[in-house]
Amino acid sequence: MQINPAELQHQDRYKLLIGSIVPRPIAFVSTLGKHGPNLAPFSFFTGVSVDPPMVGFTSMPGPYGPKDTQLNIQETGEFVVNIVSSSFLEKMNITAADSPIGVNEFELAGLQEKESISVKPPRVAESKIHLECKLHKIVELGEGPNAFIIGEVVLFHIDDDIMMDRHRIRWEGLEPVGRMAGNLYTVCDNVISIKRKRYQDL
Repeated sequence: MQINPAELQHQDRYKLLIGSIVPRPIAFVSTLGKHGPNLAPFSFFTGVSVDPPMVGFTSMPGPYGPKDTQLNIQETGEFVVNIVSSSFLEKMNITAADSPIGVNEFELAGLQEKESISVKPPRVAESKIHLECKLHKIVELGEGPNAFIIGEVVLFHIDDDIMMDRHRIRWEGLEPVGRMAGNLYTVCDNVISIKRKRYQDL
């Protein structure tokens, strides 16, 4: 079957994307604005650079226009990406609600704030990895427009119990969660080891 996205409605194009690109990591983004802390999950998320380390996520417009996360980042130039573990997945889901401006999603979901060091937005204490970020660039894409927000990681926080030698992270202790389509998520509890081949050996 071939499908021309130009012939589809917005929601149908969205369904094809989120059903094809799975599982997707989740950027649980905390920001700070004039109305206080804000916390929201974004599953269009990836690493985009190593030197310097950068991550990017896409914020799509909500029913009232740009989301608080985007507005706060535009205003302050700072945010934190908190990596989601299965132990607080249900609480993360609560923060995805279209809450009115000024609602503190930390309090709404029963999550604890933890002070950051290099940026002002608080971290999610329950998260085992935090990426403190300074805004690098916002790229507007599509008709939304969608905002692809790129931040430079200025400080990593990694829980001692998942940190191994040579800066490797123990994924079993992290209990990472991936986003599927619709209301579905997946927990990483099974991995396959495949050693990369050298061209000379093929």
